[in-house]
Amino acid sequence: MRIAARYSLPQFIRIEWPGVVVFLLALGLRFYHLGAQPLWLDEIYSVQLVRQGFLAILQNSQNEPHPPLYYLLQWLTTAGGAAQGEWGWRWLSALSGGLTIMCLYLLCRRFARRLISTLAVLALAFSPLHVFYSQEGRPFAFVTLLAAWSMLLVSGIISQLKCRWRWVTLALVSLAGLYCNYFYLLVILVQGLFLLLRTHQRDWWLYTGLVGVGSIPAAFWMVPTLLAANQHSLALAPLTFLAFIQSLAGETARFPLAWYHWCLALIVGGLAFLGIALAMRRSFKEPLGHYLVLQVLIPLVLLFGILAPLGVELPSYQGRQLLLLTPALFGLMGYVLEQLARRAGWWLPLLLTASILIASAAGLRAYWSYVKSPETLTVLSVRAELQPGDTVVSLNYSTTAAAYFYLPDIPVWVYLGKQAGQAQFTPDRLVYPITLLIPPEPADITIADLRTASRLWVLGRSGVSEELRAALTEQCTLRQEFSNPPFAASLWTNCIPQENSK
Repeated sequence: MRIAARYSLPQFIRIEWPGVVVFLLALGLRFYHLGAQPLWLDEIYSVQLVRQGFLAILQNSQNEPHPPLYYLLQWLTTAGGAAQGEWGWRWLSALSGGLTIMCLYLLCRRFARRLISTLAVLALAFSPLHVFYSQEGRPFAFVTLLAAWSMLLVSGIISQLKCRWRWVTLALVSLAGLYCNYFYLLVILVQGLFLLLRTHQRDWWLYTGLVGVGSIPAAFWMVPTLLAANQHSLALAPLTFLAFIQSLAGETARFPLAWYHWCLALIVGGLAFLGIALAMRRSFKEPLGHYLVLQVLIPLVLLFGILAPLGVELPSYQGRQLLLLTPALFGLMGYVLEQLARRAGWWLPLLLTASILIASAAGLRAYWSYVKSPETLTVLSVRAELQPGDTVVSLNYSTTAAAYFYLPDIPVWVYLGKQAGQAQFTPDRLVYPITLLIPPEPADITIADLRTASRLWVLGRSGVSEELRAALTEQCTLRQEFSNPPFAASLWTNCIPQENSK
């Protein structure tokens, strides 16, 4: 181990100042414009669930594959959901993203020199994928921090075998990760297997017992909800290994495929495969290197080599679930860079890292110009033009969610569907699946009633519920329209009364 086991804080800053500088840089990058992008659908889903309270968060885990711990943390860090701005719902993710960089630096310093460790964490610090989810009020950045912390604990266990507190801490971190995201099983399974084969200690049974007993409630929630989610995703394009590696420059489900996606796939993927090749050599005797290889290789083989041929596939937009593997991936990259530096000198690691940073910078530029929430931008455009007495109708769940957060004091009528040929509306703006917990009640209001408004705003998704939109706006005068594809809002006046409007 190259870094001293115990430093005072002043000593650590003085000796490991490159890691501290990168940590501060990464933290600043993740807090930069943290509230610039409005909340999008999934984030507002979190807001609504947290505001329903403790019991609703637990109950939700029985209906959706979203374990409760991260929502409970949000409940605590937002004073029971009282936060009103974007920053208040995202700061935990931003902080988690920065701390992940420091954990990775400490991990790399166990097998690499200071410069190589700095290069490895620089690559992750500027990773567009990691920055993106460090600026989103969802659990992915926090779970990635837990994964990086657990890897540090594993490295401590294999270097100081008789240390029970690390086993207990690892068990608690593992349970925390599992109760934030079920995909954390990909970390737990590899760590448990590796430590069993490597340590042969009685404390392994203590660790396994704690994780096993603590996972029982999660098993009852996890199995049915994940099976239901897999059935739902069968009709969607599956995530591939190549798409996952390319997503380091920005998820291809969100961002158009560009040169920097291929660049990162080639360099980071190539270094990962080189690390696996090194691990297969008999001269490869670094146990932490073995662990990093297994932590990357086993989950990818399981997901793309075993489960995918059986029809159990992640949809393309779920590459974010594998963000928790990035500390191991970039740690393995750091290990390979260290080997290259010893054999070929510093120039090759510096050149490879510079190429990664250039591609990552291009991906970040695309991220800064990316519209994360077109539905919210549409609602914000309406908010700027609202006048007293306006009537607002939402025909799509995304615009309904945006109106919940950004039009809190404005009455909004939400389309529920038809019953007996009659369109039904409700003032309740809860989105699915929270509506499973609190089913909305239809209001005694009809299309004809809505058309009596002097100014009628209609929000929705283009090409969806067009028949209802036509019924609401037939023989009305279009005054204003906002479009943020695929969402649009329109203002209508002078609606001619219609009898028996449906």
